Amino acid sequence: MLEGTDIKQVQMQADDLKFADGELDLITMVRVMHHIPEPTAEFAEIARVLAPGGTAIIEVANYGHYKNRRRHKKEGRALPTTPVDIRQTKADEPDAIAFVNHNVDTVVGQLSAAGLQLESKLVGVQPAQPAAQAGAADQRHAGRRAGHAGAPGQEQLRSEHLPEARKS
Repeated sequence: MLEGTDIKQVQMQADDLKFADGELDLITMVRVMHHIPEPTAEFAEIARVLAPGGTAIIEVANYGHYKNRRRHKKEGRALPTTPVDIRQTKADEPDAIAFVNHNVDTVVGQLSAAGLQLESKLVGVQPAQPAAQAGAADQRHAGRRAGHAGAPGQEQLRSEHLPEARKS
């Protein structure tokens, strides 16, 4: 319990949440998505335990940050819609923890398929980075809320995407 509140902070596997259906008003998932190449099961669990009108704030490691968009455009290639492995060294074990960046548009579709609607998407920049270098801010709104936040990629531009999704 957080001192002076009725808020409990708990950690558990995102694909096996130990809560009743519709029990939670708020879920945060921070510094997790870059370890989940295929988040369908996790989003389904979030949707199951989130109360109608509840909010999920999900940080997403965003492959589509400014430098990647610019590089792909220059090379005449579309941004990938599937997760991109961002390991700088090869994993030494087949079951090693994943390190991926996601296409945020794909993640928004996955949230929707789980019954979560994007309410807002926040793109921010660390103070050390000029806004023009990191790209323009984007905000959107939508009901059973799911938000995602995105860390940038190996270039460390630190774009933060906080898509908020809400359960209708």
